[in-house]
Amino acid sequence: MSEFGEIIENLALAKMLEKKVETKQLSHAYLFVSGDELFLGEFCDWFASKILNDEVKVKSLTHPDYFKINQQKNITVEQIEPIVSDVYVSPLKAEQKVYVIFDANCLTQEAQNKLLKTIEEPPKNVVLILAAKAVGAMLPTVLSRVARFDIDPLTEGQIKKLLIGHGVEENKANIISTCANGNFSHALNLSSNEDFFATYNLAVKLVGEINSSKDIMPFASKIDLSKISLFEFIDLTISLVRDIMVIIAGKNELVTNKLIIVDLIKFSNQYNLISVEKILKMLNNARKNLFFNSNAQMVLDELLLDFVEVKVRCKKLLA
Repeated sequence: MSEFGEIIENLALAKMLEKKVETKQLSHAYLFVSGDELFLGEFCDWFASKILNDEVKVKSLTHPDYFKINQQKNITVEQIEPIVSDVYVSPLKAEQKVYVIFDANCLTQEAQNKLLKTIEEPPKNVVLILAAKAVGAMLPTVLSRVARFDIDPLTEGQIKKLLIGHGVEENKANIISTCANGNFSHALNLSSNEDFFATYNLAVKLVGEINSSKDIMPFASKIDLSKISLFEFIDLTISLVRDIMVIIAGKNELVTNKLIIVDLIKFSNQYNLISVEKILKMLNNARKNLFFNSNAQMVLDELLLDFVEVKVRCKKLLA
């Protein structure tokens, strides 16, 4: 079983598909959508192995009735033509033949049109599996003729466990899992990205050391938006502020960023629950504005000013 095996087996989608395999009620064409390339690939392999009842040969690409296109660039008509002709050849070993087209969002329009007839009128012993990170480039005619399923993001706990399995230190895995947005592929990339940990240190500094308007300019000058992701900076700050909230509530055991819990306990003296709730709302609004293509520098500048304003007001109340 792959490293994702247990996670996949427990998915409601996987259980439903496995039931379809057992009762021989499979659709002729499926589309699975996820921005997590590693997990998406493993899910498609898992499904193919259930249909063909042979995990080893599917993973090694040695099963005679398993065919896979796996690339991250334009998939042309020439690459699709062998599939279109081969679907009418009877299976050699299994009851069915399985074709997986990974990165189906990279199919050219010509290739999609070529594939369309096979999707519309497939032989009974063929299952076509399309896997895509997004569907914006896919033809409506194709989308309307496949059974589409969007795969749920992984949980923070699942990502943390997978990262540790890849040799990432537990405390770093804690940090990364909080801002991977359920995407293990992204989390794994972050684990080797030194700019990410520089971003984390900036988030810690914002939460713990920026206390007045005179602190803003020196701090802002250290944030190079050409090197760091403002999304990640905001997500990391949210994670830290949530930890401060649980510390204020007396639930230290729930702290996520355990590596710096001593610092977080000290930082918590600068806040109360009302100020923390305001800051979390502010951070989520900043993230929303950024998502809708607001100017990143403007979002950052406004965030820093509002953050300090809330802290100053809180400091007066706590004095």
